[in-house]
Amino acid sequence: MKVLRQIAHGDVRMALKLSDDPIPAPGHGEIVVKMEVAALHGTDVWGLTDTKRVAPNALPRIGGTEGVGRVHALGESVSQFKLGQRVFPPKYGGLFREYVPCPASAVYAAPENCA
Repeated sequence: MKVLRQIAHGDVRMALKLSDDPIPAPGHGEIVVKMEVAALHGTDVWGLTDTKRVAPNALPRIGGTEGVGRVHALGESVSQFKLGQRVFPPKYGGLFREYVPCPASAVYAAPENCA
């Protein structure tokens, strides 16, 4: 899967790195969301240059504040979601990647017609 990581502060050509990682497996009580859209927020942009918002020792990190996707995999004991269901993963969940593992308790159902 593709992952966009912030590896430094400053110019985006140097601060961001696109890489390939394995698709994560859900743990107990988790789901994996296949992202459809991840918005670029001011907080994501500010974090690229402002060391007070994102401390240098917090790098590397995966940004991404808001988005929507579909349930790709269900972990043990998850019964409130179905495969393929459209959902909102948790805010500030590192959504600049194709597949996001997250606690099912932090995910909300999304309507089919939202973008």
